[in-house]
Amino acid sequence: MGYGAQWEACFGEERNIIDVMQTVVERGHPTETLGGDREDGEATGDAVRYFALEYGDCPLSCLAIIGKDQEEDVLRLSVAYPFLRDGIPVSLQISQVRPDEEWPEATLECMTREGLEVSFFEPVYACNKDLYRTGEVFEFSLAALAYLLEPVPETTLLITEGPMIEMERRRRLEEDPGADVSTVNSVEVSVKNLRGAIPRDNGMDAEFHTVVDDVSFFTFEDTEFCRMRVVLMRPSDEDIEIFLYASEHVLKGYRPREGDSIRGILWLQGYPLKRIDDGESWGNLTGSYYDNFARAMASEEYFSDLHIGVSALCRSLIFMGWDVTRYANPENSRDIPTVRIEQEGRRADLWIRSFIEGEEPEVSFTAEETERYKSETREYDREAAWAVVACTDIGSGHTFKCLHHDSLEALTGEVKMVQYRRKEGLEGD
Repeated sequence: MGYGAQWEACFGEERNIIDVMQTVVERGHPTETLGGDREDGEATGDAVRYFALEYGDCPLSCLAIIGKDQEEDVLRLSVAYPFLRDGIPVSLQISQVRPDEEWPEATLECMTREGLEVSFFEPVYACNKDLYRTGEVFEFSLAALAYLLEPVPETTLLITEGPMIEMERRRRLEEDPGADVSTVNSVEVSVKNLRGAIPRDNGMDAEFHTVVDDVSFFTFEDTEFCRMRVVLMRPSDEDIEIFLYASEHVLKGYRPREGDSIRGILWLQGYPLKRIDDGESWGNLTGSYYDNFARAMASEEYFSDLHIGVSALCRSLIFMGWDVTRYANPENSRDIPTVRIEQEGRRADLWIRSFIEGEEPEVSFTAEETERYKSETREYDREAAWAVVACTDIGSGHTFKCLHHDSLEALTGEVKMVQYRRKEGLEGD
């Protein structure tokens, strides 16, 4: 593929890229790669062997991939692009290699130990491709080049409609039952500490919103560059940190400072620093954050004929990584468990009751019932748990609160309930 957008992001649209590539080939030096057993980084096993020439001694440099045809004994420039030499080391397991059909390059789809998925462009894939196998673990150097970067002028969103308004009114009433919530017509939501990225379909570009944690500047080829340490992804407790580079042509007079909120579009690169021989199990795809989210969404129909609060708790448990299986109960017997939940060898029968506040009678469990549940499940070598879900009708949908959940949280940890479900059939569904 062509890399005009990347070269322009580095040196601006006025720079002659052909001249840059000629400089790389004339003055570049062979760069060491993990994939070759030769100092010049040649890859073996193909009719065409490749080695990488790197020009520049800054954190960002230029790279040319040279192919040597073994039959014709001819050297050819295959591709050239900016090279982000200085990145943040991140340990990743390879999920899939996506080579280009025409050029000696590829994107890698990887995952962290906890199951977080990340994909990026591998700049020296031509030299390293014999290394990669699904399931192999490497420490990769991750960095990104910004095509577009700008400060976020407003770090507070003003929400004036939707379920957030009703949820805020409910929160205030819980804190003060006598509060006048009729004056709550808007909610402010801070995005000051938002850190995240939305990948694009090509597996290497992404839209981002993050915060500058550290910043420095350097000059390369008469162009000033800014290097920022940022968090690229933070879906739960785990951070993926990278160095983010932006040239003076992209910044257009803006000078990032530590603590700034920024957004834009980036090109993510990663190359291997070392192989990790790790016998410990890594998070598998069925336990990843995104897979659990997809499973929870897909399970909605499975639980659709249950009370709305029961369904919400079941889907919440799936999102938390539990397998949830319904028990058949055509007579709606209070003694039959609602579902069986399982995770990593632990199994429990779970009884769930639910009600809509102000519309249905409040429900609970008696001490006699819970003692009987524990006795019955003990016979089948399972644990017993029970919980009540209180639902609130806020017009456009329902919000949920889990009650009497001590026995459940003793098994699962803190229950992270689905916060809201829109009513079916409303305009905008």
